[in-house]
Amino acid sequence: MCTPFNVACGHYQNCEKGLTGYCLKMNPGTSGAAYGFSGMGPYNDGQAEYLRVAFGDFNCLKLPEDAKEKEKDYVMLSDIFPTGYHATEIAKVQPGDSIVIYSAGPVGLMAALSANIKGAFKVMVVDNKKNRMKLAEKMGAISIDFSKASAIEQVLELTNGACADKGCECVGYQCCDKQGAEHSNITINELVQAVKATGCIGVVGIFVPKDPKYHHKTRYMKKIIILATGLLLGLAVSARENTIDKKTDQKMDHKMARKDCVMMMDGKMMMAKNGDTTAMQNDIKMSNGTMVTTDGMCKMKDGKTIEMQEGDCMCVDGKMMKKKAPKAMQHKM
Repeated sequence: MCTPFNVACGHYQNCEKGLTGYCLKMNPGTSGAAYGFSGMGPYNDGQAEYLRVAFGDFNCLKLPEDAKEKEKDYVMLSDIFPTGYHATEIAKVQPGDSIVIYSAGPVGLMAALSANIKGAFKVMVVDNKKNRMKLAEKMGAISIDFSKASAIEQVLELTNGACADKGCECVGYQCCDKQGAEHSNITINELVQAVKATGCIGVVGIFVPKDPKYHHKTRYMKKIIILATGLLLGLAVSARENTIDKKTDQKMDHKMARKDCVMMMDGKMMMAKNGDTTAMQNDIKMSNGTMVTTDGMCKMKDGKTIEMQEGDCMCVDGKMMKKKAPKAMQHKM
């Protein structure tokens, strides 16, 4: 038998609709549960000699008689191949499309294979690991090494300046830049620029509001929507529900990108204007007299000092939007 990486009850609401990846019973308080992943429930890692399978009558798939001789093929059904295939499904890949896939890891390679199965005309895979890129080429894809030159520029060159029709994000929040530093939103933002207007991006990489292994009090993940909002017009971005910040964060980021403001992102102070962002070089005085310093300290006119936390935003009129602000405050902003 074979079992998927996600855990589902099989009988309640979303499961009855076939949306077992969004089971509402197995991880109360959110949608979706999985083995050994942050925020996906109390279930131990699935890569073990023995595994206790919850609701085994539903989650265990009985394999046909040729399972022993095709064991290596069937084991792909538990995670890697369906996830890569799903990336192309939610990206709506059609015959004749060009597609750019971020990651030549196992899921990215399966997405490349799936794109070819669906009849994609040109499959481009972005990575910087030579052994992985060779595997992508064996599958008929064009490898793009982002350590040598901008991946976006390489995609533009390969598409004669037209950008790709579709895109897939198969990395998640632990993606890195070419120097090897973790840069949690770089793949999403590059895909927004590498895929043409009216295109579609399928996101299967996991994005969580907070890196579970990072304990600095202010350095949380960059908010994806902040940087991408000014470029998203005309693009459809499909994603598994657990890959995007919750509604309160989305509302906040949407408003932030529409006002001149300063914000704390990834432990750095940034300025935003009309959807574009840039690192703050100097202290800034707001119209109400509040001074915001490059280290994230807000010095009020009344002498009070407030330290901005990751996700906080200070608008030019001096009103502050906290990441976890109540809805009433958000509407006022």
